[in-house]
Amino acid sequence: MIKLRLLVALNIAADETSGTFAVVSSEWVAERNPDIIVFQVFGMSSPTEEELEVVRNEILSRPGLGDVNAVKDDRIYIVTPDVVGGVPSLIGSLYFAKWFHPDLFEDIDPEAVHRELFQKFLDLELDGVYVYP
Repeated sequence: MIKLRLLVALNIAADETSGTFAVVSSEWVAERNPDIIVFQVFGMSSPTEEELEVVRNEILSRPGLGDVNAVKDDRIYIVTPDVVGGVPSLIGSLYFAKWFHPDLFEDIDPEAVHRELFQKFLDLELDGVYVYP
């Protein structure tokens, strides 16, 4: 039997996109009070966990975001382009499902799936950091 799970998440910046991504202020985010923030880093070649942690901490420390649900509930996630575009977007979707609805996807381990895909189809070991935390 096939189990289908509906993944629902609302992109609060969908109408703010000019080109491929949205640029919004901390105040704009605070006004919308999101439950989760997913931030995609650009311009970092093979970032380390420490570098992604710095990015996340910078978001956490932005003025005005302290009262946002995502910050209060520690639901700020950093992703690299390596898991959100093209074929790798499957892996990004697994991370999003786990982050957005952990109770529905408790049996999913996105990193294990990512590792298995690298080994099985590319004959490579998964190396590097793709999301944080």
